This record gives sequence, structure tokens and C-alpha cells, in this order.
Amino acid sequence: ARGVSLMTGGVSRWIAGKAGNETGSNSGSDYVLWRLDDAGTFLGEAFKITRSTGAATFSSTVTVATPTAPGHATTKAYVDAIGAGLNWAATEW
Repeated sequence: ARGVSLMTGGVSRWIAGKAGNETGSNSGSDYVLWRLDDAGTFLGEAFKITRSTGAATFSSTVTVATPTAPGHATTKAYVDAIGAGLNWAATEW
């Protein structure tokens, strides 16, 4: 893997770089963000973008705040809760 290390006090906290060998068909050289503990020991992958597909993968739950303006991201639970309060029978289309 090749990457750029973000450090505090001379100890790596984050490493951003590429992972995987290129074997053809656009595979390999995925972009990865790794996290490290206070001693600089590897904790795991936080985020990855697969080069061949462009798919982004988070290694744990992604938290999304309640939207406050048009175009903000939201969760399915938020949309379901808003929809539950609508009277669909009285809605004109």
C-alpha cells in the first residue's frame, strides 16, 4: 500500500492511500482511509472507494443529521417518520 500519513506528535493517526494490486480490468489501486490508535497501531479501514466501480464503502455506521435545508442528506427513518404524519387519502395529485 502507498499513502499519505496524517500525524500528531510524530505518530500516525490516519493514512490515506491506495490498496490492492492492479490485475487488469481496472481492479486494484482502490482508495482507502485507514485509522490508527494513539500509539500509531493499525485499527482498521474506515472508508474505501473501489476504483473499478466507484462504489464507496464505510466500515461502520454512517450518521446523518436531521436535514435543515433542501438538498441535505437524510435517513430512511426520517423520511418514514415524516410520511407517517401525512394524510395520503386527502392529498390531491
